Amino acid sequence: MKMKTITIATVPFHPLTREQVLDHLDRALNNGQQLFCVTPNPEICLIAMRDPEFAELLNTAQLSLPDGFGVLWAGRYLAGKPSLLRWMGTLLSPGKTVRVSPFPERVTGTDIMQAFFKRFPKRKVFLLGASEKVSQKLADQLRESGVNIVGHLSGDDSAAKEPGIRKMIQNSGAEVLFVAFGAPRQERWIARNLPHLKSVQVAMGIGGAFDFLAGERKRAPLWMRRSGLEWLFRLVIEPRRIKRIFNATVVFPWKILISRKKSLF
Repeated sequence: MKMKTITIATVPFHPLTREQVLDHLDRALNNGQQLFCVTPNPEICLIAMRDPEFAELLNTAQLSLPDGFGVLWAGRYLAGKPSLLRWMGTLLSPGKTVRVSPFPERVTGTDIMQAFFKRFPKRKVFLLGASEKVSQKLADQLRESGVNIVGHLSGDDSAAKEPGIRKMIQNSGAEVLFVAFGAPRQERWIARNLPHLKSVQVAMGIGGAFDFLAGERKRAPLWMRRSGLEWLFRLVIEPRRIKRIFNATVVFPWKILISRKKSLF
């Protein structure tokens, strides 16, 4: 049965809870079918809006999760009659967005990885991407906690290295592949290589999740993540990310407003 989707800025999303996502991953691991999972946030939506080829790639994913409070906000705004007054009202009431957005909750790559390891610690996992330091540190930490990490590689997404990386992943017998090259590189890498990775049943692009899980980057307090203020936390501790924060908190809402297109349900 085809799952319901909500389209935001050309990107389809599946309105699922974290537990429902884990159930989908579990089914994929047991039915022998490969599942490509993406975790778009407002920045990724902006890339898709100006890059039709990337937008088409995101549409091929079997699972698309709202990894960004701005996506929940856009779902809420587009669910009603678009207007400047309503746009401003929804932006200024993030607390209400959590309660009335058509998405039941924000589902981040970091949260899904943590929940997956807790629920399925024996599944064979390969970690690809991030720096060598982070890759090794995270692999060691997860193994110590009982997670079945069968391989890890910092690597990069260059075409010349793809055959060697594919061979390493295949030889590891990995069932699950988490890729942390950053968007849109990680999504393009998975789309090109997943058909050649016969042992891999689930592949997910997860951006900076390795850094968070390894403790190399600090996450915003839970109350800030739930209230749509994570951008403020990031701005304070990582001011160099101001351009990315501006895109997510200003450019993305503006693009949603001027699109004047109700592309929901």
